[in-house]
Amino acid sequence: MSNKTVLICAAHADDEAIGCSGTIAKHVENGDKVHVVFMTNGVDSRSKFSSGAINNRHKISLKVADILGISSVQNLDFPDNMMDSIPLLHVVRVIENLIDKLKPEIVYTHHLGDLNIDHKITHKAVLTACRPQPGFCVREIYSFEVLSSTEWQTPGYSSFEPNFFIDISSWIEKKRKVLCIYVDEMHKPPHSRNIDNIIRLNRLRGNSVGVDYAEAFSLIRKIKIWFIYCYKYINPWYLKIENSAKFINYFIVKKDKSLKHFIIFINSYNDFDNILPFIDYVLLNKKAKVTLYKTNDSDLNGCKDHLYYLEHAYNLIPSYYDENFSKYYNFSVILYRKYRNFARRAKHSSMLIPTLFILPWFKTFISFFTKIQVTKNKKNLTADIILFDFGKELGFYGSNIVNLLKKNSVSVVGYLHGFSIYTNLNPLTKDTATPNQFKKILIKLSKPKVERVYCDRYVVGNGQRDTYFSTSMMSSYEAKFLDRVCEVGIPRFTSEWIDKYRNNVVEFSNFSYGEKNKINVVLFMSHSQYNVHTDKLIQTIKKLSLCNKINLVYKPHTRSGLKKVNFKDINAYNAKDVSSLELSHWADVGIAYGTSIAFQLLQDNVPLIMPRYLHSNTTIFEENDVCIVADSLSELLNFFDYKINNIVEQKNIDKFLEFYIYGGCDYNGLMENFFNSSVKNCA
Repeated sequence: MSNKTVLICAAHADDEAIGCSGTIAKHVENGDKVHVVFMTNGVDSRSKFSSGAINNRHKISLKVADILGISSVQNLDFPDNMMDSIPLLHVVRVIENLIDKLKPEIVYTHHLGDLNIDHKITHKAVLTACRPQPGFCVREIYSFEVLSSTEWQTPGYSSFEPNFFIDISSWIEKKRKVLCIYVDEMHKPPHSRNIDNIIRLNRLRGNSVGVDYAEAFSLIRKIKIWFIYCYKYINPWYLKIENSAKFINYFIVKKDKSLKHFIIFINSYNDFDNILPFIDYVLLNKKAKVTLYKTNDSDLNGCKDHLYYLEHAYNLIPSYYDENFSKYYNFSVILYRKYRNFARRAKHSSMLIPTLFILPWFKTFISFFTKIQVTKNKKNLTADIILFDFGKELGFYGSNIVNLLKKNSVSVVGYLHGFSIYTNLNPLTKDTATPNQFKKILIKLSKPKVERVYCDRYVVGNGQRDTYFSTSMMSSYEAKFLDRVCEVGIPRFTSEWIDKYRNNVVEFSNFSYGEKNKINVVLFMSHSQYNVHTDKLIQTIKKLSLCNKINLVYKPHTRSGLKKVNFKDINAYNAKDVSSLELSHWADVGIAYGTSIAFQLLQDNVPLIMPRYLHSNTTIFEENDVCIVADSLSELLNFFDYKINNIVEQKNIDKFLEFYIYGGCDYNGLMENFFNSSVKNCA
């Protein structure tokens, strides 16, 4: 009696009978519990089917289960022969939940090379759900063959090569019996899915290994842990599984010197969203290890799908870099920030100017305190390359990490957390406060000059060196360091990543709003600090909401500057909680004036309107003739009187996207450039 739990993941009811019913019967007789899950009903793709046919197929599968002694049968409702229309991540989650519930030690599923698309998707989902992790229940995974699918695969593509055979000579008649129950799924000869042919195949497989009948499998993974138990008894310190892992690594795993270790800091949705394609590419295509860090300051709201994807695709979970920092340090930082926000009001109040003189001393103290914490925990920075979104090198953590690692020859790379679309060198709104000359002198004296800290490299999109890094947005960046800026492209907005993101990462739902006979219009807003004419923006939102030709949805960057609007009186939808990808997929027309999400609209073939009158900046979109320019509100409203799909030439858009997003390469070339720029100096 082995008393193991076995899970059979089959796309359709009858696959389990064809592929491994003899093995199921053998498991049951040996005392194992066998559970079967069918991914689809197996009939609703047929030209003539009814709910009665589905129920009949279900009853037949239960009858087969009763004969074989199967403990449970679960029928899922994925679309038959259309499982490729469902995001793989959704299928994976269902199987993960099932594995978590049943805790199987052995899993059988389809072969990857099968012709049937449901078989392929089932295989991929099972393998993804069964990623090996510490303490994971699944120890053995096998793929079986199904006649009329496995042998019909494309020649040379993932052919079925059995390397594991189970003798079913004593159970062959039971297998024949259950195949007869699935008689409606069988064909008359000459056809491979014929009962006699299936039995002949089992005879061939058996005779090839010296028995009468056998079912053949491809062994995907088998984990033997006897040496861990040996170690348990010879090692008196054996307390946790981690000790066994260290033992295994010491004796079995040889260090690969070519393996790169990346430490990547994530702080917010924007930087996580932009670095995720790079993490995915590195883990899929490179000999590399990735450690993901967040800090107590990180705001990862909205990143649930990103985190879930990395955990379930790569078993990668962010840990707190500063978890061992002193509690007094954390309290001091909170106190400093509160004081800094209070002192900044001095520009508007002379009474508060003395607080500015204390601020730099307070800042110096916090920086020194941070240095102590970073140095004390330097073992957490053991890697080849450290990446964080550019600008973080100016903060307490970033500046001290850069200075510490200069001595250790570890590269620190600033990665893009977005893309600045502005072409003018002064895109930020100037401070309206105008202190008198005496106050200006006092404020200047309260800001002692501090030497700026630089990353070793900055990996960014094309054109950022002469725009963003040369503007007021990149605080005091000196021209002599511009050679550290590596322009490669924007992986986040490639069509390849967008497709993968929609299918595998995000929990995508089809956003819907408004009336079907109207034009779906989405307005993406930028922060009001980017020279936005707030009054004109408010007027535009109000007028658009009154336009009876459109369904208006607006996506605020922030609510800053919009407090004057009574949104209850506006016939529009505030999509602050809706993914930009969903909005772009929904929209017939997109309006954007200061945000890089305009790239997304162009990738989705959504006509882009640039309301130039809403801000004082210029952008790459109008300068490259890839958008429709509106210089007034009336001109903007007039565009909805006729079709605007062909106003912009597609060749302009294609050329534009190739340069800015792909950097003149294909997707793999772009990602290679990103990787190479991260691990070595810019070309």
